[in-house]
Amino acid sequence: MRIDKLIQTVCGLLEQYFQVLLDSNSRKSFRNSDSLWGNMKSGKRNLGRPSLLISQYVLTSKMKNIKMDALECIKTKLDISEFDPDRKISAEVKMNVLEAARMTGSGVNSQHWRFVLVQDKHNLRKLARDSTTGKWIENCNFAVILLTNPSLKFHQIDAGRAAQDMQLAAWNSGVGSRFFTGIDAQGLAGDFGIPRDLSATLVLGFGYPRKNIKGKKKNRKPLSELSFIESFGNKLDPTKLSLS
Repeated sequence: MRIDKLIQTVCGLLEQYFQVLLDSNSRKSFRNSDSLWGNMKSGKRNLGRPSLLISQYVLTSKMKNIKMDALECIKTKLDISEFDPDRKISAEVKMNVLEAARMTGSGVNSQHWRFVLVQDKHNLRKLARDSTTGKWIENCNFAVILLTNPSLKFHQIDAGRAAQDMQLAAWNSGVGSRFFTGIDAQGLAGDFGIPRDLSATLVLGFGYPRKNIKGKKKNRKPLSELSFIESFGNKLDPTKLSLS
């Protein structure tokens, strides 16, 4: 067996062990992992020290398993309300969720929404108390109250756009989510200092899934039933789609 193939086999056996040992700071030390892993696969023998190579392979594999293609992320994201209480979510993931919301488009670029991140357990219980449909929120890792300007006719559309982007950003790191709109507006405003000119349009809860949901299929109607071409009722035929 060639030495590079042997190392690849060993890497596969030790991957889970190294995933436990290597934290997020370790990744910063191996920014050339993709190129080294590419050398291994191409059969180049100048591979460096085996210990470094194994670390490179584990980190690269781990990151590739986490990061998803955008369409794959959409296809596999499921709304959940049962979260793993023992798994914590890093500040980096939380910031990514908020950054996704910030980068979302809004009507006439008004950027009228505001986002209140809630992670204190006492405040999560307040959120549950101020909800009529989201009592599950007290068991999530963190929540985001999404506020919009109700004087804008498109404010609810913008809320949905931002919420979807936040959920996809979370799922890109394996964090599940769900939102609710049944809100005791007066109670929420009092508990979280919501200004009068803003409306709590929805609340999102985030956390790692308690159960394994990977591989589960969504219950969706086929595209042939939902899509038409040129005019309503004219069934979409993928073979007739033209380059444009």
